Amino acid sequence: MQQNLDSESKGEGLASTGSRQHLERPVPGAAALDWPLPRFGTPVERFFGRARPAIASRVSLRTAARLAGLFVAWRVGILLVSAGWGQLPIATGWPPEIDIMWLFRYSVRWDSGWYLTIAGEGYSYDPAYPSSVAFFPLFPLLIRFFDALLPGSDVLAALVVVHLALIGALIYIYRLLVAEYGERIAWRSVYFFMIFPGAFFFSAVYNEALLLCAAAGAIYHARRGQWAWAAAFGIAGSATKLVGILLVIPLAVELLSQRGRSLRDLLPGAWILAAPLGAVAYFGYLQVAFGSYRVFFDTEAHWHREPFSAVMLMGIQYLAGDEGVLRFYPPNSMPLAPAYLLFDTTLLWLFLAAGIILWRKYRPTYGAFVLAFTLIPALSGSPQSMNRYVAVLFPAFIILAHIRSEALRATLGIACILILAFTTHLFVNGYWAG
Repeated sequence: MQQNLDSESKGEGLASTGSRQHLERPVPGAAALDWPLPRFGTPVERFFGRARPAIASRVSLRTAARLAGLFVAWRVGILLVSAGWGQLPIATGWPPEIDIMWLFRYSVRWDSGWYLTIAGEGYSYDPAYPSSVAFFPLFPLLIRFFDALLPGSDVLAALVVVHLALIGALIYIYRLLVAEYGERIAWRSVYFFMIFPGAFFFSAVYNEALLLCAAAGAIYHARRGQWAWAAAFGIAGSATKLVGILLVIPLAVELLSQRGRSLRDLLPGAWILAAPLGAVAYFGYLQVAFGSYRVFFDTEAHWHREPFSAVMLMGIQYLAGDEGVLRFYPPNSMPLAPAYLLFDTTLLWLFLAAGIILWRKYRPTYGAFVLAFTLIPALSGSPQSMNRYVAVLFPAFIILAHIRSEALRATLGIACILILAFTTHLFVNGYWAG
């Protein structure tokens, strides 16, 4: 049985009993994934969580090569599409120092400038204008770190961070899903995830790839019962983006699923309570540096963010004749405002539905993750950027991977690729893409 759990070449994960039919069926399962890990010794094992077998856990060379091939093909595809769109007249040019970077420049727009400024100059706050304190610190800190190590510009350093984070996330996601559902579902899920329209931002100077890596790592280690490692990734997530604080929710759901509700049984998982510390540390810094942690929320108001203000019904309001909801989409940067609004609000409903399906039919941990991370933007007061926010919710693509009809999967894939190409066009040309 252990050999079956570790077999990638045969695609035999927790969802498989050797029959191809079982690969199509979600298996909720409550136990931790008993994959082999290095044996570090009893004191360390007690400190970090459950004891493990003495066999090292590795990604096979075959799997690593396939993942690397997928990553390279995806990245080259994004780059070629960007370069193609770049041959057209550009609506908004780049600053001179970015324009000379040729291919790199296609990854630098909009919020990219904030992260690069923070990495180079630190934080600033002006109550009259949007300020850099709205952006969490882990991504800019890593840019500064790699910029000190590598030759070239801060843009190169930022792209190194982004792509390393994406590679790490792909490994975690694949290993998690192949053990849960087998190779076929794992590859299908990764495919749909990579062609989702918001996946473009995993190639740009944005912090989505870092948040994705943190989320995937936290859930992966929680499924293995490694609560300290899960908490470490949770801390990284909450230091990357405000919504990262909510990683503690799926971690708590997984802890309860594995260990029951007895306080004594839950004690080894108390590590997960540390997951929000990344955000706590950042708010502490704001309190010391600017006199109040609330400067974060104050500057968010410049982007029309109003906590606990629902946006799910804005698409319906527009269809009912209320054009006031289009105020979130300035025509100079968003020429297709009605389409943006309907697309963004539809994504909210789809991912909320996906969260419920994941909770009921797949695994509550995945449902909790998708629901928590969807509800925050759904209650943010602004419908902008939903395709970017939900792009990190990789468990939702498990549902698409389980679609039996090849024709339907192919149709969905073509539609996603076309919208991804259009998203790339918007970003490269200086329009708002998410």
